[in-house]
Amino acid sequence: STLHTPPPHSIDGEERIESVDSVCDLPEFAVGAPRPKIAIFVFAWRRLASLRRLVDSLLAAEYCGHTMPLTIMVDGGALAAVREYVRGVEWRHGPLRLVVADDGPAPVASLGIRGMWINCSSLASAGELRDDEHILPLEDDIEVSPLFYWWLLRAARSYGPIGDGTLMRRRRLVGISLYTPRLNEIHYPQVKWLPEVHERAPAFLLQVPCSWGALFFGSHWRDFLKFYALRVRPPFFDF
Repeated sequence: STLHTPPPHSIDGEERIESVDSVCDLPEFAVGAPRPKIAIFVFAWRRLASLRRLVDSLLAAEYCGHTMPLTIMVDGGALAAVREYVRGVEWRHGPLRLVVADDGPAPVASLGIRGMWINCSSLASAGELRDDEHILPLEDDIEVSPLFYWWLLRAARSYGPIGDGTLMRRRRLVGISLYTPRLNEIHYPQVKWLPEVHERAPAFLLQVPCSWGALFFGSHWRDFLKFYALRVRPPFFDF
């Protein structure tokens, strides 16, 4: 099918529509186009069916020959069926790494979902994440669009370079969302939040992060980990 998409910037105030036969023909995949360094992390434990759905969606996505490293992190106490499944995953889009918390030379009984989030970036870099190293953590109850990677490239092309930490701080951009919120999660009790009521554009700025899938820039994730380390020290409450 033909894909229609507006260019990242309008020309002379006019929005021009480009038609292509394949997403791989779009400017985001052209030779010389920005190619951010992205590491995907999948968190797994005891939800085999939804884990399969997530991995299948990642396998079916369009990468157009780009290399995408994938790490599957399995928490301690995972179902035997989950362990068996992840050992059989064949990732054809780049290097695949399997990390099982309670296996190996330094087993951990359980990291918990928070522990997997906090520790995943240590697997993406030899030390602290650099400004140009970005992480995409995905919990096992979601799935991604076939065009999720194109959207990340499109946003990076429009608002980047996202590897420039100084620029991202100046623009107050911490990442790129793969979802559109449907709930106001900081309101208690939670209430519905409809983007079409509050926003006119399909892409907009939002100050509330969510675990439904987002790319986090290396510069801001590094700052977040420093904040987190302070936040869980006494006398603060270890949430």
